[in-house]
Amino acid sequence: AEQSSVRASTKASSLSALDQVYQIAYERTRVANERNLAKERKPIDVTTWDRRTDGGLSDGDRQLLGQIYFEANSVMEYGLGESTYIAAAVGVPRYVGIDSDAEWVAKARDAAPIHFQFYLGDIGPTREWGFPTHPKLAKSVIQYELAPLWMEAKAFDVYFID
Repeated sequence: AEQSSVRASTKASSLSALDQVYQIAYERTRVANERNLAKERKPIDVTTWDRRTDGGLSDGDRQLLGQIYFEANSVMEYGLGESTYIAAAVGVPRYVGIDSDAEWVAKARDAAPIHFQFYLGDIGPTREWGFPTHPKLAKSVIQYELAPLWMEAKAFDVYFID
């Protein structure tokens, strides 16, 4: 036991003060969310599902995604939509999602449990499906793909890219 505490203190001392503060804050938030915001988990029933969107999911897709999310303790989504509603309905305990369309981020945030976290990958004005309106402006790898991951100290059970 003494040897493992030496390893732990050596590991902690190799972190910068900012990294140590981040770890403490992240862990406190995670524990509080898990304790205070736990929602009863329930599988999705596609026969009564009333949150359909025009994103292209079939009932089979909804059922499969609902089962995957129901069995997961954490989900990271790239691209918000009906899948986000499914995550909320089945009670995913830890959820992070990002989209490049500010309106979809706001819509998803307003309909989601309060412990869900959302990020806007700001790539400027967007058109349908979150593509940039400026023809030469691609989605920024830093702002869209990587920034949300840097904010998370732990890996996710499911990464869904839509």
